[in-house]
Amino acid sequence: MTAKRDFKKVVRDRMTHTGETYTQARAAIIDKSLARIGELLDDFRNSGGDRIDREHLIVQAANLATSLASEADVTVLDRAAFQTIYELADESARLDLLEAFLKQPGLTTDDRCWASEDRLILMGVSVKHFSDDEVIHAHEAYFDWVRESCGAEQQTRALINPSLWWRWDNAGREEELYRRMEDCVRSVPAVQDNRQDRMFLARNLLIRAAREGSDADVERFTVLLRGMLEELRGQPDSDDERLGWEGILEQTPVIAAGTDRDKIVIAAERYATWARDSQELGHLGELACLCMLQEHYDLAEQYAQEAIDAGQGLRNALIYAWRAGGHLGATRNVESTVPLLEDARRHLSAKEVTRLLDDQVPFTEFGADPRLRAVIDMHT
Repeated sequence: MTAKRDFKKVVRDRMTHTGETYTQARAAIIDKSLARIGELLDDFRNSGGDRIDREHLIVQAANLATSLASEADVTVLDRAAFQTIYELADESARLDLLEAFLKQPGLTTDDRCWASEDRLILMGVSVKHFSDDEVIHAHEAYFDWVRESCGAEQQTRALINPSLWWRWDNAGREEELYRRMEDCVRSVPAVQDNRQDRMFLARNLLIRAAREGSDADVERFTVLLRGMLEELRGQPDSDDERLGWEGILEQTPVIAAGTDRDKIVIAAERYATWARDSQELGHLGELACLCMLQEHYDLAEQYAQEAIDAGQGLRNALIYAWRAGGHLGATRNVESTVPLLEDARRHLSAKEVTRLLDDQVPFTEFGADPRLRAVIDMHT
């Protein structure tokens, strides 16, 4: 309340000097802040060098956005400007911003959809403030509203967010969620704007079946996804998209192999060969990630290095993390991992590296080691 009162004082001071109305003065101050945020973001995107050398620019933009969010009624902004503030603001301020936005009269269906979806995401990741039952109840209410109020493209979007899936798992209701997914894929009309979402749902159903070792379900969902890919054949500008989704089918045997060493060695190299032959080298990074998650650390390091050598680290900076994690898991040698994690830090934010050390196996086993922690705040 004090911050907003201070902001009103700044607005009134401007009114005194410019003769503007309150609304005009407020808009001018917000516009000036938005312009500065835009300049900082442009500098961050266009400056050369490692991310660590440019990070101060994004931090300044985020601080300014957080200050603006706490001081001004940013719901008066158009959606694009509001989203800029929302996406940069501190995480603790975002839920309040969305709640205020959703209370506005006259929201379009599209505005309500994206704001409600982001609100659900924030609830999903906020373990301290929302229980599994609260998140699932909100998700169900949103899905019911979407079915009644929105078109086919939004009905698929209501189910595709992984930030919510684990809540259903925690509550022991994962089967119910996956039934909803399959029903959505099979019953919602296929339109241009939901094509990617339908494929994403089919992919998730397929991957889950592979992880659970259900051969019948793997076959069923493979047929479903292949049918969707056939729909793409011959459509303008669809070749790259179709290749990307074919890669999902190629990675399914890797997932199905689980911890079986003999199976994953064969499946991983087959997937890698497909990626090389089709020039879809980004899938080498996907393969490295899968190998690390399935604790085949030497393979994770091997394929991550191949992906980096092929220039894919510039497209997906997390590949550097998979290489470091693969090396750490395979060798259990912190000292030799540090240079690899430092290389990852040059492409990832301090928050991302912190999350790796706190939450991602195998980093968590060694996450308290001061040599690894020092990487978070390293300077080049």
